[in-house]
Amino acid sequence: MLRWVNLLALVALGTVWAGLLVVGGYALASYGWFASGASARAGLAGGLTAIAAGQFVFLVVVGDRLFPGASRVSVMVAELGFGSLFVIGAAMTAMSLVFGATS
Repeated sequence: MLRWVNLLALVALGTVWAGLLVVGGYALASYGWFASGASARAGLAGGLTAIAAGQFVFLVVVGDRLFPGASRVSVMVAELGFGSLFVIGAAMTAMSLVFGATS
């Protein structure tokens, strides 16, 4: 019984966490189109990074728990893909903020 309550709490928390990252990333990416200069690039890159982070969190926290028998190859490809997008996006966001032109 306690195991199911634990699983349900973890799935609910992971879903909310991932959802907030995706919705916040979408809002940040949408705002980035209206800004100008470096802040537009940083907003877009940061928003896409947050969306990738939300997908990664959902895969790791929720997907691995609910579907433990999933193909390891497909899980690894998906997690590596979203993890790589997160790291690349974080680097792009940092570069946009540090080296971007002020306007």
